[in-house]
Amino acid sequence: MNNATNPPIGSIESSRQALVQDLKNVVADGGAMLSNAAQASVDEMALARSRLEASLNQTKTRLLDASQAVGVQVCHAADATGAYVRDNPWKMLGLAAAAGLLIGAALKRP
Repeated sequence: MNNATNPPIGSIESSRQALVQDLKNVVADGGAMLSNAAQASVDEMALARSRLEASLNQTKTRLLDASQAVGVQVCHAADATGAYVRDNPWKMLGLAAAAGLLIGAALKRP
């Protein structure tokens, strides 16, 4: 497995934290927009709406980035698992047989 092509776990965590912060900002902007709706002018509402849309678009972008990073990590994990199985077929056969016996015993028990 080549670690140079794996995205670092820290980048996934930082993406997650940024996404959570963006979602909090969207909720806060929406709440402010709702609370000020009765006394706000048309221009203020338009400004609040544009801020809310910008926050929502930024959140969508971060969500896509985070999902792509997780997808890459999953692909690397699947590749590493496949390589391990190809390199150690007898270990995997033994593991599968043991798992089958355990599942069979659990299903047979009343």
